[in-house]
Amino acid sequence: MLGLELVADQETKARIPLDLNAPVLFQKIAMELGLAIYCRRTAYGDHGDWVMISPPLIVTAEQVDEIADGLAEALRRFDAALKDASV
Repeated sequence: MLGLELVADQETKARIPLDLNAPVLFQKIAMELGLAIYCRRTAYGDHGDWVMISPPLIVTAEQVDEIADGLAEALRRFDAALKDASV
């Protein structure tokens, strides 16, 4: 299992504005790419926004590469969406 915290700035760990609903936005982008992930907002965003990735227990190296490539693309699209929203 892999957990990612979604932040507006990697260095300062500034949070993404709550009204953008970052976990749901990232989940939607990932689903468009064929990835099923779990989104989470801890304490209504007071403690951050998270996504969790849990690949199947039986998985090939090729499938792991597909998941990693899809996740990288989802992160690129998510970053672009945040920039479009001026975050």
